[in-house]
Formats: sequence, structure tokens, C-alpha cells
Amino acid sequence: MAIFDYQNKNDIALINDALTLNAYSTELAGFTLDTSFQQRAAESGWKVLSAQDLSYSGSFDQHNIFNGETLFYWSAQVNVFGKYNDAGDLVSIGVCYWGTGDVKGVPGEQLNTMTDSLHDILIALENEFSETYVSNAFGNLLSCVARLATENGLSGKDVIFSGMSLGGMAVNSTAMASANNAWDGFYEDSSYIAISSPVQNTYDDKVLNIGCENDPVYRALEGTSINFPGTFFEHDKPLDTCVNNLVIFNDYYGSEDFTILSIAGQTWGAWAGHDAVNYIEGLQSILNSLTYQITNRDSTVIVSRMSDEMREKTWVTDLNRFAEPHEGPTFIFGSDKADLIAGGKGMDYLEGFAGDDSFRDAGGFNLIDGGAGYDLFDLQGEISKTSIAQLADGILAIKGADGGITLLHDVEAIKETYWFLWDNYLTYEVTNEGLTLDGKLSLTYANTVHASTERSGEIFAPENGGFYVDQTSWLMGSAQDTVMHGSHSSDVFICQQGDDIIYINGGDDIILLTGNDIGNKTVYGFGQDDKLAFMVNAQTTANGNYLDYLSQCEDGVQFTCDAGSVTLVGVTLDQLHESQFVLA
Repeated sequence: MAIFDYQNKNDIALINDALTLNAYSTELAGFTLDTSFQQRAAESGWKVLSAQDLSYSGSFDQHNIFNGETLFYWSAQVNVFGKYNDAGDLVSIGVCYWGTGDVKGVPGEQLNTMTDSLHDILIALENEFSETYVSNAFGNLLSCVARLATENGLSGKDVIFSGMSLGGMAVNSTAMASANNAWDGFYEDSSYIAISSPVQNTYDDKVLNIGCENDPVYRALEGTSINFPGTFFEHDKPLDTCVNNLVIFNDYYGSEDFTILSIAGQTWGAWAGHDAVNYIEGLQSILNSLTYQITNRDSTVIVSRMSDEMREKTWVTDLNRFAEPHEGPTFIFGSDKADLIAGGKGMDYLEGFAGDDSFRDAGGFNLIDGGAGYDLFDLQGEISKTSIAQLADGILAIKGADGGITLLHDVEAIKETYWFLWDNYLTYEVTNEGLTLDGKLSLTYANTVHASTERSGEIFAPENGGFYVDQTSWLMGSAQDTVMHGSHSSDVFICQQGDDIIYINGGDDIILLTGNDIGNKTVYGFGQDDKLAFMVNAQTTANGNYLDYLSQCEDGVQFTCDAGSVTLVGVTLDQLHESQFVLA
């Protein structure tokens, strides 16, 4: 289940729709987005609906923003949108609540902001305020929306509610009211996507609450109650419908000025974590990433949103500041400019997008995708202590000194650091033939044996893997069934969907399985120094406890994952230990 899956459905279009709706109010509030509301709406078919479209007699302005219907809620604001297909039929309705503030530059903007701020305070002090907020502010309007939907053959299931900050609270408020049969239960099955809301609906699982752990507003409350000491030290919402480990890595978060007071919003810079533009563009980057499908609700996800000045000198990495310890793989996404992206000692998925990016990692099993631009991987050590192979699909695989493996895709250069009197650096260009210096071939890749992609077969590892002092041999499987024979030294078996039979003949070997479809493998000779590693696998990424996958079988021990399995022949459970399994 990907991080933004809703109601157990992988619905990227729904999240994109929510971002489109929020783009309208964000731009009217005076902010500039990389992709404007007009561009988004033209691609998706959304249009702003008027009071006339809704047969609504309440207060509204020239931007078709509807105001609160009672005196105390006059500053509340909302837009209603219609989504039309190519034939001009209304196929969906979007309701997007505004956060604190108003259209930039309009008369009364400051008064509106002050009144909204009063509502923000009441949210924390009075539990029932958030539950009844939308019923009091827009009860009649939502009745008109329900009528329009019914007249066009739509149901509540065809309605999307979204909003940011105070607007995110209103999304939760709508869900809570619907749970109590408001509007005759019409919106019971609607979609609810709340961004950066201080409140989380505790009635049911209808609301997907998306927020950052460096956002003081999202951290403020748990459910509808003040969260102490969790606000300062934990940040882990009590519901499965809340995203907990998302970080928008901005200038302030990456600086030494980020302190415990920042979490409580007591420093001005901390409010960059609540920025609407960073949310919309950052969430869009996550949706567009190559590894989105293997994230999950509790994944650690970090997105770069820094200024050009800070981006040039700051490494985007998992700082894990004032939050519960992050566990499992880390996903770090860059921008469309030149980023510095650094993984840690565990399992990392790093993606640069456009721009000339630089990457580092501190070991473990990792996947790095440079994206467009001229991208560089910094080994931070001597290349002679690695084994580098070129795989069938053009991906480079690097076995590091720690025994971990890093897969590089769309990376054009590798930087080496070696010591001779002082630190020295060499930058190699990546080519199909090997690594070059100044246009001349300097290093060839390690010996790699490839299985047939067309038919079943048998492959044997050479006894000398080549590539400096590391004699690792690489065996590359395919979607076909293959019998793989290892050497007496260290080998790396890279397996795909085929039902492979693997013979380990000595050395410290790694069996690396990539993707969700791992086939059914049978392994002979698996010893205490060998490893079984899974990468780009949605199930093992979500659950990193290796014991949950193991069972004793007639032939040995079986590791079962979705429809695939790996049978370790002649092995018993008590012979295995955690360090032999990598679940990335």
C-alpha cells in the first residue's frame, strides 16, 4: 500500500485532484506554483462552480469563494469545483476549504486572517469546535452541492473534499459530521484528503491526513486533543490514516536554527514547514517518483524544497529531528535543480529528478536514480575496495566495502577519494565499456554472466570476478528459469521473475531479488555468511521483520513473499539470523 493510498486503493488520480483543487486557493493567496491551477485544470477537466451553478443564495465573491453562513463563521471560505468529461458531463465534484487567510490584497484580508486565527485557537481549546465547524459554516452550501450531484446522476461517492491547514481541519470536520448523519448521510462515502490539518478525524478511517513531521501545525494535536509531550518529542499520529514520517526539507529544517522550539512553532522559520507551495510541489514530486509504489504509510519520505543558495551547500538527508526514530527504508527525492542527496547506513531509495545531482551513501542496500541531467555518485572511498558490474538493463551495481549493494541508474559519473599524503579525487565517466578518465578507458567492469532472456538455461560464475582486489563474480538472472552455479569465491546472484535454482559453492554470497514478482527460487548451500536481499519490493518494504516470512518446510526453510518464495534447502530456522536478511 503506497503512502497516499486511500481506502486501500492505489488512486494517484485522487491525490492529483486534491492537489489541483488546493492550487486554486494557494494562487489566489498570492503564491506561485511550478504548475498553475489553470494548467492542472486544463489537463484534468476541473472548473470552478458559481453560486448560480449550485442554485445557492449565500455570500460569495468574484472568485466564486463562498463565505461562512453564520456571523461567528463569516471568515470561513470554500470553493466548489466540477469535473467534466470530454462530452461535457459532470463526473465529479470537488469541495476545497481555505486555510487561514484570504485572497491577497483584498479589503478585509487582515481581519479575515485574525478571525481565522481565532478559530485555530479554538480548535486546540474546544474539542467540539472542530466537529461542528463545517455544519455551522457551510451547512446550506453542502446541501446545495448534494442536490447538484443528485440532479446529475452522481452520489456522495463522486465528491472529493480537500483543504490545507484550517481547511484540512474542515475536511476532518465534514467527515465527522457525516459520520453523525449530517446532510442525510449523503457524504458518507465521499473521499476526504486533508493536508496539514491540526485535527484528525477519530470517528472512522474516512480521512487521509497528510502532513510533515517538521510542520508545527500538523504536529499540534492528536485527534482533537493537545498533544504533549508528543508534539515536542514523538510525532506519531494514533491513526493508520495519518502520514507520520514525511519531511519537506527546506532551508530552515536543514540549518542549525531548527530546535525543539521550532516544533512548537515558536520560531518564525519553523513555519516554512507549513508552506502551501512546498506541500503541493513536494507531494507532487512523491507521486511522480519511480519508487512511489513501494512506499507505505509509515515510510520515511524526504523531499528537497530548498532555495538555490542552500541547495548548493546542504546535503538532503534523514536528520530525524525531534521525532520517533525512523525505521525501514528511507526515500529521498530531489528537485528539478542540482541537489546534494545523501543516504544513510541502511536501505535508501534516492531520486534526483532533473538537474545535475550529486549522491552519497553510507553503505547498505540502495537504489539511486539520477534522472535527467549530469549526475554523480560519490563513493567517499577507494574504488579498489568495490566491485562494479554493469547489469543487463544498463544499471550499474556496486558492491561496497561493507558488503552492501548500490544500484545506479541514470548516473553519469563516479567520484573516488583516495589518500596519498592528503585526500585526492578522481572522477570517472560511466560508459558501456567501463569507467573512463579523460576520455580513456581506465577500469573495466567486473565479470558478469547473463542468463538468457528468451529460454531456460544454465550459467556458471567464473572463478575470478576481476575488478581490482575484490574477486566478486556477478550472475544475472532473467524472467526465464535459470540454474545458476556460483564460484568458490564471493558471488552476487541477481534474480528476477524466473523460477531459478541456485548453487552456492563458497565465499560470502548475496542473492538479490528485485521487484514484487520474485518467482520461486531454490537455493542449495546457503551458509551463515550468505545474505538474502529484497529490493524494490512493496511487501518487504512495508514489513521489515524477516521472521514473518520464514517457515520450516520439508526441504529446509522457506521465505514466502506474496506469490513467490525462496527455499533454502537443508537449512533449519535456528541456523538463520537477522543479519542474513535485507528487506528493503
